[in-house]
Amino acid sequence: MSKELIKKFRTQLGTKTYDELETTWLELLEANLPLDDLINLINLARRWAPLQLVTTLLWVLTTHLSQQKAYPQQLRVLRLLAEITPDDDNLPRQITTCLRNIYPDEPLLEKIIQKSGLGFGEKLPVALTKLDTYLNLLPHKIVYDSCLGVGRIKELDLLFDRVTIVFNAGTETTLDVLTANRQLTFPPPDGFFYQLANNPEQLRNLAQQNPAQLVLLLLRDLKTAAPPSTIQKFIQPLTGAENYLDFWEKARKQLTHHPHIEIQTRPHRTYRWLPQPVKKIPDTVRTTEPDTTAPTPPIYSAEEISRITPAELPAVWQALNSLAEKRKFLEALMQNRSEDWDELYSRLFLITDDRRIKNIIAQKLQKDKPAVWQKLVEAVLTDYRSQPHNFLFLIENYPPASALFRLLDLMEHAAAGSDRSLVNKIKKLLIKDNYRIIQQSLKEIDNPTALKLLDRIRRSRALEPFQQDEITSLFLTAFPSLNERQEGKDVIWSSAAGIQKAKAELKRLTEEELPRVAEEIARARAFGDLSENYEYKAAKEKQARLMAKINRLSADISRAKPLQPEKIDTSRVNIGCRVKLKDDSGTISEWTILGPWDADLEKNIISYQSPFARQLLGRTCGERVVITDKNYEITEITSAL
Repeated sequence: MSKELIKKFRTQLGTKTYDELETTWLELLEANLPLDDLINLINLARRWAPLQLVTTLLWVLTTHLSQQKAYPQQLRVLRLLAEITPDDDNLPRQITTCLRNIYPDEPLLEKIIQKSGLGFGEKLPVALTKLDTYLNLLPHKIVYDSCLGVGRIKELDLLFDRVTIVFNAGTETTLDVLTANRQLTFPPPDGFFYQLANNPEQLRNLAQQNPAQLVLLLLRDLKTAAPPSTIQKFIQPLTGAENYLDFWEKARKQLTHHPHIEIQTRPHRTYRWLPQPVKKIPDTVRTTEPDTTAPTPPIYSAEEISRITPAELPAVWQALNSLAEKRKFLEALMQNRSEDWDELYSRLFLITDDRRIKNIIAQKLQKDKPAVWQKLVEAVLTDYRSQPHNFLFLIENYPPASALFRLLDLMEHAAAGSDRSLVNKIKKLLIKDNYRIIQQSLKEIDNPTALKLLDRIRRSRALEPFQQDEITSLFLTAFPSLNERQEGKDVIWSSAAGIQKAKAELKRLTEEELPRVAEEIARARAFGDLSENYEYKAAKEKQARLMAKINRLSADISRAKPLQPEKIDTSRVNIGCRVKLKDDSGTISEWTILGPWDADLEKNIISYQSPFARQLLGRTCGERVVITDKNYEITEITSAL
C-alpha cells in the first residue's frame, strides 16, 4: 500500500495535479510511512513543485507529528521549514513549543532559548545555530575528545558561556562554549560512546553477534582514521583480552568488504568510516593478494578487458594510476569492446574526477555516439543533486539549454547542507566571464520563466546582495516588462495589522481546523467500508476545501507587503487613503481604502481590490465618478494611516 501511495505521489507531482497530490500526502501520513521516506518525497517536491505547496505539505506533516507526540521528528521537520521559509514568524513559536516537549524537565531550556535569540528578534538560521551550540552541551550529555576520551557534561554555565566536562579517566576540564563545540564530538544515541556510557551490555552482545558492526559504530563516532591499536583500546574492555584476537579476526574480514569502510595500508594500516559507500575492487578482477609495497599494475590487456563487467569497471579504473594509463585503457576499451564501449565510457564519465578524462570521453561520444552523449547529459541533468560535480562540469564545458533553474537549486541545496565548497564553486561558475551562463540562459527563456528565475535569485540566501543586484540588472535589461512586476504588480498591499490578522487566521486553520478535520476522518474510518462511508467522504471533501483555503491564504501572505504611512501619496486616491464623497443630495460619506484583510464595511473600510475602490483609485479631488448609477464628487483625500 505504501509503495502504491509513493508511486501515486510521484505521478501527481510529475503531472502537476497538486490538488490530488495534497490528498495523497494525507493518505501517506495516515499510512505511517517512515519520516525519512516522507522527507525524500518532500525533497523531490522541492525540485519540481511550487515552494508554497512544499511549505503547506511540511506544515501538515509537523502537525501530524505533534499529534503523534513524535517531537524529535517534528523538530527535524521544523528545521527543514526553517531552511525553506526562514522569515516565517510562526516558526520560532512552533520550534520553541517543540523543544519544551522534547526537554520537559530541563531547567536551562528557557534561558538557552533566550540566549539563542529564538523568538527574540534574532534571524532564524542564526538563532538555530546558537541553539544547537548550547543544546549539544546540556548537563549529563555524552561527549568524546580525541585526547581525553569519553566524558560527560557536568555543568553548563550560561552566564559565562562555559562548560565543565568530567572524563572517564578522572580528568575534569572547563572550556568555553565555542571551543567545546569545535573540540568535542557528540555521539548519537545509537553511537558507540553513548551506549558505552549507558548500556555497555548491548555493545558486548553486538561484539558476539556482529563484530564488524561494533567497529563501524566506533569508527563513526571517532570521525577519523584509526589504526588497529586504537580500535583495540576501546573494544578489548568489552570482549576481554582473551577473546579479542578472535573478535578482531572476524571483524577484520568483514571490514575488508564493507562498503562504508575505507582501509589505508601506507604508511600504516588504518580504518575509517565514510558516510558514502567506498568502491571495492572485486575478487573477479583481483585474484591474488595485493602487494602492499607497490601499486597494483594497471589491467588493460585485451583478454582481461573483454571479461570486465560494467559492475567491475569502477574498481578496475581505480587501479589505474596515471593519466597515460587511463588514456591507454580508454583506447583499449574501444578496440576490444566494440559493442558496448560507449556504455562503458558513459559509466567512466560519471565516476572519474579527472576533468581531462571527462573531456576525452565527452568529445569521443559527441563525435561517434551523439545519441548516447545526449542520454548521458539528460541523466546528469535529471540527477544533478546526487552528482553535482558532473553537473557543474557539463554546465561549464558543454552547457545544456535551460539548466539555470537546476544550478540555482543545487546552490541552495548545498547552502542548506552547509557545503560551502560546493556553494563557492557554483557562485564562481555563475559570475565567470561576466555572468556568461546567465546571459546565455536569458536568450533561451521566455518572460514567465524569467520571472520565476528572477524570483528565485532574489530569494537566494547563498548569493551576496551585490551579486543579486547585478544579476537582476541583467534580467531587467533582457526583459524590460519585468520592471512592472518589480514595482509590485503581484504584491498584496495591506496594513501591518491586516497582515497579522491573516497570519493569525492561517495559524488557526493549520493548528485548529486541520487537526479537527483529521480527527473527523479518523472517526469516519472506524465506521468500516470506505466505499460506502458517507461520513468519510464528507470529511475528506471538507479537508480538501480546507487545504485549498490554507494554500490560497498562505500564498497571499507570501506576497503581502505592509503599507508605509510616509509613502502614501494623497495627491490622488491611492491605497492607504481616506476619501470623502458628496452625492447629488449633498450627503457626505467617508471611505477608507486598505487591503483585503483590513476590510470592514461597518467602519466603511473597503479593499482596494473591490469594484467600488477600483472606481476611485487614481482620481483627484474635484473629480466626479458614477458608482452604481449614483453620482459622487471627491471632496477630500487624506492618509488613512
